[in-house]
Amino acid sequence: MMRRGVALCVLLVLTLAGCTTGDSTDGASAGGTQAPDLAAPERPADQRTEAGAISFAGYVFEVLQFAYGTADPAPLEDIADLELCFGCMQPLETIAAAASSGDQLVSDAEVSTSDAQVVDETGARTTVRLRVEFPELGSSGSAGETVPASDGPMLVTLRWDATQWTLVDFAPIGN
Repeated sequence: MMRRGVALCVLLVLTLAGCTTGDSTDGASAGGTQAPDLAAPERPADQRTEAGAISFAGYVFEVLQFAYGTADPAPLEDIADLELCFGCMQPLETIAAAASSGDQLVSDAEVSTSDAQVVDETGARTTVRLRVEFPELGSSGSAGETVPASDGPMLVTLRWDATQWTLVDFAPIGN
């Protein structure tokens, strides 16, 4: 995944949602406001099993949607190895831009994943292929930041770190 270029980051953002508009409310977070009823996703139990890897891979996209919706990069930063996660850079830049303008990127729809399977296990790294339906996200303010909707296959690379999974990278397949 690290071998993919800047084009993949751009494609990831283009793959990840079309615009809708949401309203900002109370519930301030770092640099933005929290959308109504936007609860932090619950981290699945960390288990070094195929099911555990698949569960964590789906959780990555719930965290991504939450980070967009709160304009707070911390949830994504907390689960990722940012030195390796090239796929994290464009979402983090988009979140930072929204936060600096006081916007949120919101949607009423939830992320869903399906057809998940482990496609590679090498040492402590595990790669999961899954179909991700990521909702449209649109800016709640005037900055016009958007993340396009996606419904496509993704590869998510994880690393087992003694007791928990860490996101190493993610990227769309075939783009």
